[in-house]
Amino acid sequence: MEDAGSTIPAHPFALNHPDRHTAWVVVLVARGEDRLVDPGLVQDRLDLLPTVSPLVAGRLRGGHWSIDTPPVVEVVPGPVEFQPALPLHPFDLAGEAPLRVVIGGDGTWLALCAHHFAFDGLGMVSVLRSLLTGHLERASVYTATSVSSQPESRWPLFRRLVRPVDPVAPSRPSPSGEVLESQPVELSGKRITARLADACSRAVVAHNRARGERIDRIGITAAVGGVGGDSATYRRIDLDVGDPVLSAVDAALAVEEVPRDAVSVPRAARLLAPVLGRLSDTILVSNLGRLDLVGVHRVDFFPVARGRSAVAFGAASARGGESTLSIRARRLDRHDARSLLERAIAEMA
Repeated sequence: MEDAGSTIPAHPFALNHPDRHTAWVVVLVARGEDRLVDPGLVQDRLDLLPTVSPLVAGRLRGGHWSIDTPPVVEVVPGPVEFQPALPLHPFDLAGEAPLRVVIGGDGTWLALCAHHFAFDGLGMVSVLRSLLTGHLERASVYTATSVSSQPESRWPLFRRLVRPVDPVAPSRPSPSGEVLESQPVELSGKRITARLADACSRAVVAHNRARGERIDRIGITAAVGGVGGDSATYRRIDLDVGDPVLSAVDAALAVEEVPRDAVSVPRAARLLAPVLGRLSDTILVSNLGRLDLVGVHRVDFFPVARGRSAVAFGAASARGGESTLSIRARRLDRHDARSLLERAIAEMA
């Protein structure tokens, strides 16, 4: 274990990303059909977890993570009406660990809220498994290095700036906060991530057209599992409405090199803050896959929703249990978010 006071270099993504308004809180909720966890036992395991995953006890100071103390488990009353109980407010990364652990009072569910600058979705799964079983796993962090040696074209960035993709039509009036919704879905066969991107894109097109809002171009960020042991990254796909989404996503996922800004984000990137809206996606789609989690019947995964559109879809399956598709939105009310999610699930069929 890193001694108290030891440090780990922070990824430039955390230090220099121009978006300083998003809370960057990723959410993972595990549910059991019966009692799943004991708060005291989870706290004991959490206290030991920094021996293999030191960022569980990290504090961001300067350009490094200093290893301090892990968080304290929070127990909340009531059933798995988890969103009101979830601490989605921004982290004070200098003063608190980049992880929050919440357990329902009846012990049937456990939620992790982690800062995306410290943990990706797969890293959170490792943390979750450690807390459920006591077999401590090392969680992946931002260490991506698989970038092409060839100069990366800036044309896609310039094209986004000149011709932004269209956002998901927001609710009116604007909601007061984020909405998180999740429902069971049938996920089987191959090309699940591409099929999810296709279904969610079709749902967005129908959503916008039903509201008389423009939808000519769609920008998709598709999350990708780590390459060669690196942490999870992403691929960006820009399409005109009517272009084949499946083949475009398949082609993007087949590219091994990660986007350069997932590896190196210069300090000058902060200057892009005024134009971030023009560079943002229509939707983000992330599929965690089929997860082996002892005693877990269902997993709800909520990636970060950000940008001008601020809509993210997350999929996850518990082996032997249910598969779910979630939506997380900052500019949709609960009715519109639920309708968009249900439309995407219908498109998956």
